[in-house]
Amino acid sequence: MKWRVKTKEEFVTSGQWVTDMNIPRYKGYPAGWNKQGLMNEMIGSEIPKELHENCKNGQSVRIGRYWLDKTHYISEQSVPLIVHTPDSTLENPKFDYSRLAKQINEHFQVRLNEATEKFDEKSKDFSDKTDKLISDLMGQIGHIYGSIREDLIAEVAKGRETIILPDSQEIPIMHLDHPEMANVIKSINLYKKVMLVGPAGTGKTYMVSEIANRLKLPFYKYSCSRDSSVHDLLGYKQPASETYLETVFLQAYENGGVFLVDEYDAMSGDMALFFNGVADGSKFISIPHRDNKPIATRHKDFILVMCGNTWGKGSIEYSGRDFQDLALMDRFRFCRHHIGYNIPLEQNFAGSNYPFCAKLREVLEKSGSYLSTRNIEDISKLFRINVNKDVIVEMVVSDLEPESQRTVKRSLGVS
Repeated sequence: MKWRVKTKEEFVTSGQWVTDMNIPRYKGYPAGWNKQGLMNEMIGSEIPKELHENCKNGQSVRIGRYWLDKTHYISEQSVPLIVHTPDSTLENPKFDYSRLAKQINEHFQVRLNEATEKFDEKSKDFSDKTDKLISDLMGQIGHIYGSIREDLIAEVAKGRETIILPDSQEIPIMHLDHPEMANVIKSINLYKKVMLVGPAGTGKTYMVSEIANRLKLPFYKYSCSRDSSVHDLLGYKQPASETYLETVFLQAYENGGVFLVDEYDAMSGDMALFFNGVADGSKFISIPHRDNKPIATRHKDFILVMCGNTWGKGSIEYSGRDFQDLALMDRFRFCRHHIGYNIPLEQNFAGSNYPFCAKLREVLEKSGSYLSTRNIEDISKLFRINVNKDVIVEMVVSDLEPESQRTVKRSLGVS
């Protein structure tokens, strides 16, 4: 006869079970046992053979450092799986099948619950180990990502090129700078002047201001028109007070700085003649209305930049662009640059929407219009606030003829 400790189900059935959800695995313990569940490992276990005689006599037994009384253990024979009816004999055995089925079901449930508890325990252990493994892997990935990120930041910070000027000053060319920026800086370093020509919105003004920043020089800008006058550059006296008014041109010319003449191709003839001398590198300029200092002396760090949309030969696309003095254009013959669209910068602006922007530009150009880098930056802002493509296209083509509008929309597949 074998003896074993009762199962949890048997303790429950006999009213000996104390429920405590804080106890791992069994969520409780048998009455009279250790309240921390330290004895629960013995539940359902076999009692050593040397103690079977004590069990048979209903005595308390000691397993390890714990004592069990006769209400805690049971013999295997005390749970019969074959149940005879009262009138059953050896010669004519009869069985109580309903009780037999009940016994089998109870026995099965006991074993199933034990197996389930063990499975849950193993599953939890596996889950804990898996969670730890994932946590360790994520930590390693995070470390690798951090290292790669730092390397990328360092690489980007270095830029794609460094220009070293004669005074050993290093000028970095960053990855998103305009592809022509390095050549523009080289022209400025060699000639102290440069001409930039390109479509509207390609970032010419921004490039010049950024170059001034990297050269550590002040940036000044003057926009030309047909009404521009040399007095705007050299200053004049107020009629009432006779007070002389200084100009940004003279600040740059005498103190050093990058002076941008924007829309140069709209300037008047007398302005062109004035800039002939400045572009020639004249060391002095006469200032008629400045009595205290009638002669301006050119600073060594004065840089002249001309920006426009045309090469000084007029245009039907850009209003107010006139033919410019050939002598002025000749002075920039070897330091003039075409500034087209900055594709890397546009791709950075638009991200995954860049193919749409590129297609939109292509279709617009076929219709006699354009899409500038500035426009793509604005479109990217609209995408970020979830404005749909139909609305964006409608805004872009609003200034086109009706037939051109329909052509653009049809080409892009928008309504």
